[in-house]
Amino acid sequence: MHRLNPISPIDPSFVYIAPSIHFRRAKAVAADSDSESAMKLQDPEFIFLFTWTRAQPHHIAKYTSGYTKLFPSSPIMAIKELLYRTSAKKQRFLIPAILTILSSHPDSNFLVHCFSEGGAHKSVQFAKAFLKATGRCLPVSALCLDSARNTPKWPKYVEISPKET
Repeated sequence: MHRLNPISPIDPSFVYIAPSIHFRRAKAVAADSDSESAMKLQDPEFIFLFTWTRAQPHHIAKYTSGYTKLFPSSPIMAIKELLYRTSAKKQRFLIPAILTILSSHPDSNFLVHCFSEGGAHKSVQFAKAFLKATGRCLPVSALCLDSARNTPKWPKYVEISPKET
C-alpha cells in the first residue's frame, strides 16, 4: 500500500484518514463568534459531504469553505470516491470514516450533504456500513440532497432526528 500525503488537496486544514476520505477536526470557537451570533445557528456535531463522482478538490473546497464559515466548530468529513464494484467492498472501505466518528461523536446528530447520484449512492453505502458496524441507524438531523435522484434508499438506514426548538 502506498503512503498518503497527510495533507488533503481540498484544504490544508483537512487530512486524509484513508484514500478519498478527507477530515477536518472540530475547531474551538468562542461562543460570541460572528457566525453564531449573526446566523443564530447551532453547529451540527458532524458534517458529511458525499461528493459527486470525480469531484475535483477545488470544487469540494468551495463547499467545505462555506460549511466552515457557517459552522466553524463542526468537524467535516468529505468522502470522494468509492473505487470498488460490490457494496460489501465499498462498505469495508468506509470503516476508517466510521471509526473516526465513533472515536469522537458516537451519539451525535449529523448534517449530511449528498451531491448528485454518486454522492447519494456513497451516503447510502455509508449508512449501511454504519448500521452494520454499530447496530444503529445513522443519526441524521439535516439531509441535503443536491441534484440527487428522488427515490433514495435512506429510510431503512437512517434515523432522521427532528431538531428541537
